[in-house]
Amino acid sequence: MKKSTRSRCQEALKILLFMGGLAGILVLLSRFLKPKREQVYDVVSLEKMMALYDAETDNTIDVVFIGDSEAYATFCPMVMFEKAGFTSYVGGVSAQRLCDTYAFLENVFRSQSPKAVVLETNNLYRYAGAEVEADDAYQRMSQRVFPVLKYHSRWKTFCIATMNRKNDFAAQAQHKGFRFRDTTKPYTKGDYMIPTDSEEAFAKGAEEYLDRIISLCREKGVELMLVSAPSPVCWNYEKHNAVASYADRNGLTYCDLNLMTDQLGIDWRKDTKDAGNHLNYVGAVKVSEYLAGYLAGEFQLADHRSDPDYAEWTQVCETFFAMTGR
Repeated sequence: MKKSTRSRCQEALKILLFMGGLAGILVLLSRFLKPKREQVYDVVSLEKMMALYDAETDNTIDVVFIGDSEAYATFCPMVMFEKAGFTSYVGGVSAQRLCDTYAFLENVFRSQSPKAVVLETNNLYRYAGAEVEADDAYQRMSQRVFPVLKYHSRWKTFCIATMNRKNDFAAQAQHKGFRFRDTTKPYTKGDYMIPTDSEEAFAKGAEEYLDRIISLCREKGVELMLVSAPSPVCWNYEKHNAVASYADRNGLTYCDLNLMTDQLGIDWRKDTKDAGNHLNYVGAVKVSEYLAGYLAGEFQLADHRSDPDYAEWTQVCETFFAMTGR
């Protein structure tokens, strides 16, 4: 029996209402879940970074750099290996929180025995809020008890790696955590390190995690050093004073490169990729060459440049410098 015109119209209306309701739900969910424009933190990037680090040969990394984007834009392991012969790796993603840095460092010691850990101090001024930080801590505790909670999304990485061999994982791994950027956007606002006795307090909860990082390093017999990367946008003298005071109270070595830009030869017209927020590759080379000599002497790091067991590093450097045209 044929349906009446009225019945067909009613069914069509139901379908339209259902589709309209579904579209409305998707719009609301999209508005709720979409990150704010200024929010650049990405947990997927953090997982990728940790997976790349885990691919490194066990007990071959001498120095581990930790922090947020200031770390991966500043410290270049290939330049340091070329200059002083020690190996290093940069563990950091954009807007990385200190709780994530601590979790990454815990993972570091499962496969590596570095001689030193260097924390870039902009990380001390990031706080996601009590709810997010507490949720992260709960997730990490749950993942220790039920590993499937941590690895349930590994199929995504597996599929990407097997279906698309032209992804950027290989390039990131070859750069040992460093992110190569050769663009230039000058910083032109003048001196930003104006002497003062004031201190700018760390982000809420940061000192607790920093205390835990110190305890973890000392438990492993590893030296922890604090370094502030050159950044007119992120740094000032108030932050310098706060870090210097903490370092003094806790017996840590602290190096503020923002007070050494003339010594390093930093030219803010040419050495920053985004008007003073991060260094570009030219600026990173200047910092990395300086730190290569400093760290090698400070921590008595071995020179592996003639060691056949580290031939892979020699090849990595040759490939990297061929890419950069250096």
